[in-house]
Amino acid sequence: MALAKQPAWVHWMYAIGLVIIVAFVLVAWGYTAYSLSAPILPENADHQPSVPFTECARCHQSDPRAPRIPHADFPSCGYCHRLPVRFPPLTPIPTR
Repeated sequence: MALAKQPAWVHWMYAIGLVIIVAFVLVAWGYTAYSLSAPILPENADHQPSVPFTECARCHQSDPRAPRIPHADFPSCGYCHRLPVRFPPLTPIPTR
């Protein structure tokens, strides 16, 4: 049983759809790679991942000790930056 010949526009729609999917995957991969390369936030009471970017930008622009933010804004700094991981102290396993 032979497949029915499709019109040329159907092939173009498949090609355009494929290009859109590939572009989406590449952009998502690039964003993920960019966010994984972000430095960890220094330990500071003001550095919380849930703080809106506008508050971070205001502090970094007004405080001369704070470094400049060298990138575009995202909804929060926690999108890319993480806090240092604190592991709880190890407790000894009770023996019988």
